[in-house]
Amino acid sequence: MPKIEDHRIEQMPAMDRDLVIRFRDEAAYLNFLGGLRPSMGVGVADDRVPLLSNLTALENILLPLMYHRNVSLTEAETRLGPAIEKLEAASFLDSRKEDLAREEVLASYLLRCVAADCATVCMPSPALRDLRRMRVLRRKLGTKPKLWIICTKEEGNRYEETGFETISFPEQNP
Repeated sequence: MPKIEDHRIEQMPAMDRDLVIRFRDEAAYLNFLGGLRPSMGVGVADDRVPLLSNLTALENILLPLMYHRNVSLTEAETRLGPAIEKLEAASFLDSRKEDLAREEVLASYLLRCVAADCATVCMPSPALRDLRRMRVLRRKLGTKPKLWIICTKEEGNRYEETGFETISFPEQNP
């Protein structure tokens, strides 16, 4: 299994393929996750970067675009319109986070990544059903953002069925 020897987190988005990235333990992958930023082209689809309570799905999806790029709500909706159509998401966009089904939450995460122009969607140790749902949503979207699964070495075997290339993040010296 290849190791990432000379790569820093900032260089990782240049790896233009779906990946399973294995870490020695959860603390190591959480450290990696904490270093990811939408400005690097990597968004996170996980409950650790949750949709905010008492906001609609649409507000949650568009907030990063509006905040970081100073885009109006109307312009943000226009930009994201084609992706919303492809994912058939219009039916739940006015719903609060608390009222969304799991697939709607995953679609919201994906749309939030698309709104932030992320070419990669990172999923930390996803449940296999969530990963399958995300892959279906990604196919519907058509533009195919890359998927990265980050996990511990022990969890890595669970994702063999994906067909994604598996790499190990190098051990960190104390």
